[in-house]
Amino acid sequence: MILVVGPNLAIDHTVDVPGFQTGRIFRTGRSLAVAGGKGANVARALRALGAPVHLVGLVAGWAGRFIRENLADEGIPATLVEVGGLSRTCTLIVDSHSGDATVINGEGDLSLTPEQRAKLDRVLDAWIPKARVVVCSGSLPPALPDAFHAQVVERARRAGAITIVDASGEPLRLAVEACPHLIKPNRSELETLAALDGAADPASLEPEVAADGADPGNLDRLVALAQDLLRRGVGQVVVSLGAAGALAVTPQGVWRGRAPQVPVVDPIGAGDSMVAALSAGLYENLGWPELLARAIAAGSTDVTTFGGGLIQPETFARLRQEVTVSPLGPA
Repeated sequence: MILVVGPNLAIDHTVDVPGFQTGRIFRTGRSLAVAGGKGANVARALRALGAPVHLVGLVAGWAGRFIRENLADEGIPATLVEVGGLSRTCTLIVDSHSGDATVINGEGDLSLTPEQRAKLDRVLDAWIPKARVVVCSGSLPPALPDAFHAQVVERARRAGAITIVDASGEPLRLAVEACPHLIKPNRSELETLAALDGAADPASLEPEVAADGADPGNLDRLVALAQDLLRRGVGQVVVSLGAAGALAVTPQGVWRGRAPQVPVVDPIGAGDSMVAALSAGLYENLGWPELLARAIAAGSTDVTTFGGGLIQPETFARLRQEVTVSPLGPA
């Protein structure tokens, strides 16, 4: 079983606003409201890929009830700990004319009593020993410490599970210190991690928007930053590059994967689908470069659908054949 730990669940409200601009009044095209947050997206994509999955998260208030009911309606197994406050709502604006997306992430208002935190720990203690792969996914609510993902990684490693982290900022930096088996930053997140660790000047960081473009940027620099993480104990690093594909930096070698050209319907959640494919591949004991190829195919499939974590198996199988992966050299 693959356990996805995504505490900061949300209602993801995605709206299609053709020609979207700020400061104007629009009528939406299609819209979709689902249980969201990165953890829910990963779990949704894993279910679409046919992998056994269980989601653990926090929910609160009426938004939490919506999240709980939506996951149940979709058939996504989950253990959700009820806490105080209100689960967040995220507004995702997709421009179907340009393929651009604007993300407005709500922070929510979760609060945990000592008893509720103890219940979350008991849930993790119950599910981690059952998992072959444990995924720590997404941001953390203010009610949890920045070290939460690191703590889950340490528990999972003691239980003998493969650990994957997809986070950013200080939670990612602390998780790296726990030496997970794999992390999946995008280019911006990897650069920011290097700056937090003092390995890069924040003023030298590439613009975040570049991470979603077709230009892969300075691959040598990204490989060097990832190799530094391997020396510090991270098992493997996959760097997502948006339309340019992804890099895999591992002890066995370095690979560059190129994504197929696809019609972009909604780019939000593509990274979560990549994480799902990596998780499923590690669960199946697949090796590189097949892992990278499947991850890119999953992300490419996701951008062709409206909503995050939505993978159509037929499209995934077709796009897998269109992904090209080539070695860049030894790690």
